[in-house]
Amino acid sequence: MSLLFDVFDLNKEREVAFDECFIMLRRAMAGLRKMVGILTPPEKVIHNMVKQVWKSSKKHRDNRIVPEDWGTGDAGWDEAL
Repeated sequence: MSLLFDVFDLNKEREVAFDECFIMLRRAMAGLRKMVGILTPPEKVIHNMVKQVWKSSKKHRDNRIVPEDWGTGDAGWDEAL
């Protein structure tokens, strides 16, 4: 997850906006589909997953999240999934 965070942190401020997280999850699932043949969920489902990320970090959708919002440092991202 740390690598995905770094790749999709488009402005490189170590914070991810809602739309950056949506792109991250959508692209990651598309890659998994190609690797293991799973079905990619509809965009509405991915959108709900991103909303759940913000809910678990206890932030409003307009705020950005950082890796620490899911735990301590980069390990928090890896433990979240």
